[in-house]
Amino acid sequence: MKVFLDVGANTGQSLAAALEPEFRFDRIVCFEPASACWPKLASMADSRVTVERFGLWNKTCEKAIFQPGSKGAGIWKKDNGRTDETELCWLRRASDWMADNIADGDAVYMKLNVEGAECDILDDLLD
Repeated sequence: MKVFLDVGANTGQSLAAALEPEFRFDRIVCFEPASACWPKLASMADSRVTVERFGLWNKTCEKAIFQPGSKGAGIWKKDNGRTDETELCWLRRASDWMADNIADGDAVYMKLNVEGAECDILDDLLD
């Protein structure tokens, strides 16, 4: 199975590209912890798309997301942040999700844009 993982899906910028016929993904999974983004992702989804209403990280926990719904949302407050708004969101350990949901032989492509937690996720997957 050819799988696309959109980690930090936001409002579907990468999902729109992954849905293009030339990529021929069998399964597309969007990970987005910010609730403001879920309606847009759902409106774009076809039968291949699953919207996971949590983010991936190196542990499973609840954590405040700063500037939820914005392109710069993340688990760390930025000095140049335009707002102090936060949302308490679920994060799941990436390696646990992969073990439960990806089969041997799957061809997996991942877009990873989570505003500073990329190394944490990659280290977890490599370990």
